[in-house]
Amino acid sequence: KKRSFLRMDEQLREWWKLRYGKDVPRDAYVEILSSLQGHHESGPNWQKKCNSSLDKHGWIAPFHEPCLYRRQRGEDDEVNMQPDQLMSRQIDDMLFAIKGDASDLGRSEFEKCVNELKEDMDIEWEEGIAKHYNGIEIDQRREYIAMNVAIYLTKIMENHGWENMKFSSSKPSAPLSEQLAKEIAKAGKGFLINTPEGMALEAKMGFGYRCLLGELIFACVVCRLDIAYALSLLARYGQYPLEMHYIALKGVAKYCRETRDKPLIYWRQTPLEGLPAGDFVPYDIPDDLDFSFPEDPYLANADVDASHATDEETRKSTGGYIVYLFASAVIWLAKLQPTAAISSTEAEFMQAVSCGKCIKYCRNVMNGVGRNQMDPSPVREDNMAAIMMINQQRPTKRTRHIDTQWFAIQEWKTMGDLVMEYVNTKSNSADGLTKALGRVLHGRHANKAMGLYGSPYSFGKYKIPREKE
Repeated sequence: KKRSFLRMDEQLREWWKLRYGKDVPRDAYVEILSSLQGHHESGPNWQKKCNSSLDKHGWIAPFHEPCLYRRQRGEDDEVNMQPDQLMSRQIDDMLFAIKGDASDLGRSEFEKCVNELKEDMDIEWEEGIAKHYNGIEIDQRREYIAMNVAIYLTKIMENHGWENMKFSSSKPSAPLSEQLAKEIAKAGKGFLINTPEGMALEAKMGFGYRCLLGELIFACVVCRLDIAYALSLLARYGQYPLEMHYIALKGVAKYCRETRDKPLIYWRQTPLEGLPAGDFVPYDIPDDLDFSFPEDPYLANADVDASHATDEETRKSTGGYIVYLFASAVIWLAKLQPTAAISSTEAEFMQAVSCGKCIKYCRNVMNGVGRNQMDPSPVREDNMAAIMMINQQRPTKRTRHIDTQWFAIQEWKTMGDLVMEYVNTKSNSADGLTKALGRVLHGRHANKAMGLYGSPYSFGKYKIPREKE
């Protein structure tokens, strides 16, 4: 077995004394017994150590998602099946989902889990139920679980000196106005960001374009899908932004500042006693908005859409989809398609295939944690021609030129993995991921996807009809 040693310089000697309370001779060598942070072997070594401990205590990760774990608890003393335990892990941060009674909300089971893992790993738990996880604020209530990034967004504003700045007299109604989005599409590219002209523009605007873009992308990825399209468009100019791109990105930051508390909500099927009552009041539902979700809340389902030839330079289309569980978004995407489509129907067809890949992934994960996907997953599309193309089991005059890989969705449909359904554009929330919309349409799409109208799976005043009567 190979052994490694480290020579102690002055800085390491000072650290050693602070850590262990004793001196080490100058230029002494000490043996390295554990991985050093930043070393290329540290990550694989930690993964091996962590998974070894988790395997020992019955935590199994599904094949398709190695950072999500399930532990089956079997029967209790009265021969009743106990609920499974779930755990999400990011490096050494772990979030447990453990069902308990109203008296301790699973606290005793949680402590037991942590104490088992402490036999092999140096970890500590936080008091009380989870309230935050890797930058996400978690508000657990009797009726729902709400997530937001309000504290994170506040820090961004403070770091840029915008917390108390008055951007304009009016509050933003959407992250990106329709008019500004059109101007951006036509304006093209500016100077490379690291050229003298690019650096002069950055100095003039007072903030780093890519810095702010990256900060906002994190918020979008974890729960703020309402800014996904705006960031997708502005990210295309990360290397060569114009002044209008800076202005638009700062406008997205303004929108986030004014809506920093906007949550992504997952509604419970029954109230969880022992938790405080929720204070969130669901928004009023528009009269013409449909909630065509499947009967089974654990069945993955999706909205998908595409806007044809929106990129002025390449004529590629912008596609988007939202995957739901319990009528709230769990996965979303807004992205320029990899190839140019000849028609809007072809763009919608290709985006449905991309969405189908994500649906298959989600179904595999759900099967892996015991939430078996018994029925085909509905994929809602607002283009009937694209639906008919998918339902065809052979090439037609309209599809013979399309690359073979895109026809996989026909096989997925035949195998029962998904089923295409028509949805009106006004009720297709993925529409908001493919183009800039006005206040009303942007709001209704984002609010539906983020669970802000309530849920067809919830109870009492929070329950909404699954379909329009």
